[in-house]
Amino acid sequence: MSNHLRSQNSITLCPGRQERFAHLEPDIRRSTGEKRECTRCVLLGVTGLAILLSISASVVSGIVFIKLNFILPENQDDGKICFTTTDLKLSPFRDEENGIEKLSKEVNDNQFLYCASTPEQMQIILNWVIDNKTKASVDKYNDQLTNNLLEGPAVSAHVLIGSGNSPTYNNNTTVKLFKSRSLSHYDGINIGQHKVIIKTKGTYFLYSQIYFKLIPGVNYHQPMNTSFRLSHKVVRFRQRSPTKNGQVELLRNYQQTYIKYGERYMQSSFVSGTFEMIAGDEIGVTVTNLNYIARIPETNYIGLFLLGNDRTV
Repeated sequence: MSNHLRSQNSITLCPGRQERFAHLEPDIRRSTGEKRECTRCVLLGVTGLAILLSISASVVSGIVFIKLNFILPENQDDGKICFTTTDLKLSPFRDEENGIEKLSKEVNDNQFLYCASTPEQMQIILNWVIDNKTKASVDKYNDQLTNNLLEGPAVSAHVLIGSGNSPTYNNNTTVKLFKSRSLSHYDGINIGQHKVIIKTKGTYFLYSQIYFKLIPGVNYHQPMNTSFRLSHKVVRFRQRSPTKNGQVELLRNYQQTYIKYGERYMQSSFVSGTFEMIAGDEIGVTVTNLNYIARIPETNYIGLFLLGNDRTV
């Protein structure tokens, strides 16, 4: 016992055993090395407990945050939260792959649902809510920066349209925008792959043209002399919209037609109008079938320009 000093009873941890536990050893004080090992065990235990509590708090706060921002359906399964595309207010003009696509997908009562059940999926929902709250705040801030707008460059855009892999909206396909083509230009407006994004609140003149060119056996494979409809729409998505899904058809044109034997069908559709816009509004063009669009980009386009910004939207 020459390496130990007599003392009162003390509680120590036994690091050499497979299961560490506290016990009393009367009248023994451990050496400096053993005390350091015991202290390290205690610190590791405290650190692990703190991490566990932090993760639990994050999950609980995330669920509370989601519940505060959504009215959840009554019949939710235990441990799973599901949302419709309307609940999430998903933009039909999503350019990039986002975490929402990693959620579980289900169909219930003819409704397509996105569901979260794992911690990773819960985190995706939480991040999505936070990102959209942040975006709404930024858009609202941009709305307040328009007082001296007309003293600077004109706010306008004219962007050519083409085909490509595109999302669908109400059984119509969203066209792709070619912002880098020589005839495309934009100033004071953002351009995505499938959408024009408003940065400045105000009154805009909006226009779009689509040139349909159908050639039997080439890009048209339906029976001859059979009536069909071509559609050309300009759709707005507004995150802060009070409407159910945030989407409104601003302009549309329908053409009911048919193709005779040995003939081609060529017809242009032009739509235009004046609308009040706010920062963050997303504008896109949809058509019945991308294959029906003429492969001449100069004949297909969307454009808009700011008329004034002195009115309240």
